Amino acid sequence: MTAARSARFSKAVSGATACIIAILAILYLCAVYWSYRLLLRAPRPLNKAIGVKLQRYAPVAYGFLVFSSLAELGVSSWLLSQYRFNHNAPNDTIVTGLGLVIFCSCWTAITGAVFTVLFIHPVWSTTPWASLGVQGLWVISTWAVWVAGAAITNSAFPALFSRGICYGLVYCKHIQTLFALSVLELLVLASGMVVVMWLAWHSTRQILLSVPAN
Repeated sequence: MTAARSARFSKAVSGATACIIAILAILYLCAVYWSYRLLLRAPRPLNKAIGVKLQRYAPVAYGFLVFSSLAELGVSSWLLSQYRFNHNAPNDTIVTGLGLVIFCSCWTAITGAVFTVLFIHPVWSTTPWASLGVQGLWVISTWAVWVAGAAITNSAFPALFSRGICYGLVYCKHIQTLFALSVLELLVLASGMVVVMWLAWHSTRQILLSVPAN
């Protein structure tokens, strides 16, 4: 009876989680499409401080962060609900780590979606909120919270990808998927930090070169 109840709960949570994540993804795509249509009607001038390549590919990076965060939100929420309902969490550290991953996922998905729209929208992209400095602060802060989430999750299972680690560990593949997605997000955010630092250095250099010598 308990096993049947657990199976029904798992199916219900899986279905509800999938529906919520799908709705959030559709809302995000609708916002991006709306901003893109506005951009086609009123093309914005090239921002020399950002560059044409970054203006073209930055929304793709934001989109990857948003969708991967939604995936992590779904997996981590499902795992935490299973552990709470079935009382089968392997240790308390993984529960803490999942809670932090849920926070990281919500933070990245919401703010990443906002920055995607700010970056594409022809008017909002000229506001200070879409500036290079604000994006740099966002990348650094988001990278920091993901480092914390990945570190706590890894500390719960230091040998998460070792052979035989999944024997006797419930939802092992889900935990491995969650950690792998976290690492991917960290790599994308680290690349973003490098790009932001290079752009800041390039802009500073251009300003210094434009100052006439005495």
